[in-house]
Amino acid sequence: MRKEEVCERCKPFFELLLKEIAELKQRLLAYENAHTPPSKNRRHYPKREPTGNPVGAPQGYAGTTRPTPVPDTVVDVRQEVCEKCLHLLGRPAKIMKRIIEDIPEPQSALVTQYNVHAYLCKNCATVNIPSHPDLPAEGRFGYNPRAQIALLKYEDRLPLEKIVNTLQRQYHLTITPAAILKILDRVTGSCEPVYCHIRQQIKQAANVYADETGQKVQGKQWWTWVFTTLTHALFLIRKSRGQKPIEEVLGDNYQGILNCDGWKSYPKKVNCIQRC
Repeated sequence: MRKEEVCERCKPFFELLLKEIAELKQRLLAYENAHTPPSKNRRHYPKREPTGNPVGAPQGYAGTTRPTPVPDTVVDVRQEVCEKCLHLLGRPAKIMKRIIEDIPEPQSALVTQYNVHAYLCKNCATVNIPSHPDLPAEGRFGYNPRAQIALLKYEDRLPLEKIVNTLQRQYHLTITPAAILKILDRVTGSCEPVYCHIRQQIKQAANVYADETGQKVQGKQWWTWVFTTLTHALFLIRKSRGQKPIEEVLGDNYQGILNCDGWKSYPKKVNCIQRC
C-alpha cells in the first residue's frame, strides 16, 4: 500500500479528532476564562469527595470561650419613672450585668518642653548635659510615636502615606513621610545592639539552619537570608547569594553543624553540613 493511500485512510480520523478537540475547548471555556473565579477553576481545585465524617465538633468536645475581662469601671443604668404611665418605679426587680469592651476616643499627642540645664565644671571645665528617660538623644518625636510608627510600617505593612493618615486620625499628630523615614532609620539604629547580640548567639550555636530566597529591591535581584536556632532567628537582605552573607553571620571558621540545602556556597564556608 502506498503512502498516499495510508494518508487518505487516516484523514477521516484526523478530522474527527480535530472536531472533538474544538468541542472540548468550547466546553472548557465555561470554567476557565477571564471571569472565572479561582474557586470555580476545576483544574486547580478538583471537587472533593465526601469523607463521611460527621459535621461539627467531635462528640464530648468541651469547647472554649473567650474569658470575660475584669471591668475597669462600673456604670449603673437607672430609670425613675415608667416610660408608659410615668409612675414612680422604685427599686429594680433585677439587675442585668453586661460587660462591654470599648476603646478610648482619639486623643491629641502630648507636647512636652524639656528645659535641659547644661553645667560647666569649675574644676575640669567639662560641660555636663543631663539626660531624661523620656527625652530622646535627637529628633522631635518621643519613644512612643517611634514605636508606633515602626509597628505600623513593619507589622501592619502600611505605606508611608497611610501611616501619616493613621497618626493624624488617632492622635492629631501631623507628620510628613520624610520625617517617618528618618524615624524608621533611628529605630533601626537603636535596635542594632540587639541585632548584633542575636548574630553572636547564632555564631556560637552548635546547630544552625540556613536558607535563602530571592526578592526584588527596586526592580533588582536581591536575596533574603535566614539563620535560625532553637531560640534565635536572624534575617539578612543582601545583594549576594554567595559566601559573604554566610561569613558575615557564622564567621570564617564555624565549628558547629549547618543544616542547609544543596546550594554550593554553604560547603565553601562551613565544614560540617547536614542536608535538609
